[in-house]
Amino acid sequence: MKLEVKLRKNIFAETEKQTEKLEGLKDLQNVKDQIAVVKEVCKGLKSNEGEITYVLKKLVEIYITFPAKHQVKRVLISAFQSLPSQSSDYVVTELSRQLECIHTGCLVSGDLRSYIDTVAGLMDNFPLGQKCIDNQCLEILQNVSSILSKFLAENSSTQSSVRQNELMHSCLACIQAGNKILQKSHSTLSCKESEEISSVTTSLIKHNIDILHIDEFLMDCKTTCAINVILLIRLKFPRRSVTKVVEYIFQGSNKTGAEYSDFQTLAKGDNLSCQLSLLYGIMSIMELSELVELHDGKCLLLDYIFPSLTKISEKGYPNSISKLLTVKCYNMWTSKTCSCLKSEVVSDKQRLLLCGGGQIIEAIMSCVWTVWEDTTDVIRIIAREIFENILKIHTMASSSDISTDIFLQNLTKKLIFHVSWSSKGKYGMLSNLVQIIGTDLVLQQTSDLSSIILSQMSEHALACHVSTFEY
Repeated sequence: MKLEVKLRKNIFAETEKQTEKLEGLKDLQNVKDQIAVVKEVCKGLKSNEGEITYVLKKLVEIYITFPAKHQVKRVLISAFQSLPSQSSDYVVTELSRQLECIHTGCLVSGDLRSYIDTVAGLMDNFPLGQKCIDNQCLEILQNVSSILSKFLAENSSTQSSVRQNELMHSCLACIQAGNKILQKSHSTLSCKESEEISSVTTSLIKHNIDILHIDEFLMDCKTTCAINVILLIRLKFPRRSVTKVVEYIFQGSNKTGAEYSDFQTLAKGDNLSCQLSLLYGIMSIMELSELVELHDGKCLLLDYIFPSLTKISEKGYPNSISKLLTVKCYNMWTSKTCSCLKSEVVSDKQRLLLCGGGQIIEAIMSCVWTVWEDTTDVIRIIAREIFENILKIHTMASSSDISTDIFLQNLTKKLIFHVSWSSKGKYGMLSNLVQIIGTDLVLQQTSDLSSIILSQMSEHALACHVSTFEY
């Protein structure tokens, strides 16, 4: 009995000692010293398994209160993940409790951003943190929606430019946190009562659509909003109805129904950045089978998304941002089409429409020829990726003999004979062709191709571009 009491006293003394070390953690100026203290305390957890709850509570508090991306947080995450199940369950419970305290506190103090940053941090490569989010994902999503609403209400032209910028970044943080919850906790959210889900999805859809229509918001923010809208549609509607709801966005006033009323403003199509973001979001989230699934003889990929995209590019680009997002959408479209062909989810009729020489491929090539010499490096790089995808789409869709393929032959001739050797984008695309049809077929077009390429290497401005042509 005396021995047991003595052991308990020793354990209690050790716990007090560890707690004192943690209390003084913030007084240490050097991050390395902070990490050393945390590692030492965490190491002691294994030897005092019966009396560690208070130390764990303190460690969770440190994790919650330290700034995002702080190195101490990564050390704590590693320590928490190595705990036995009973202790890790306690960590999850304590994380949930302290997260609720932060929410209550931020409503009083007005520091709403701290709650959003804490929620986002719990989902950042932290399995126990993700478990904490899953356990109360609906409540957290409701909180995120409410906080986003407050930020949007405060954001107006009457604010100073500094405050407006701060509010827009806070909105972005809310949108990104919501996006993580919708993706990582989707299965848990799907099991919730339909009325509860309907309420939070309706409010979040409205907030995300509002941002899509505000010109001042960054494009990254808008594309994330568009992705969120599609994720929320998945959550709000039965699986069999998802594609029909997305189609309604394109059809606009051609269809009516109270269940689609949230998307009427999206269907107007009078905001270029909104349209492009939405196209990108739809292609990012929709499954391959959903993209080519037929409804009334039409599918999303070919009959709704592609015509919308070509209509935008035909009108021209009012600024470099819209041009960049347009080529990103074309790149996404061609990548998704390649995946659909590989997965064999397309019909024979759809396959025929995707062969080179047809209207679809010609329209995409028109976009490529427009931007392949752009002054912006990233746009030129994406143009080459689109070109490479076009070659893949054609070869998979046509299943023809590459050595006698008319489309590939004509494309090779156009690049060699009708495009100037001073064009920087020419060499990367020739390299793409070589990878598809082989060196011999390219050399057949002109016997002195090798000497032409070597002569261009002497041009300083072209040398780095010529070197991309592997022959």
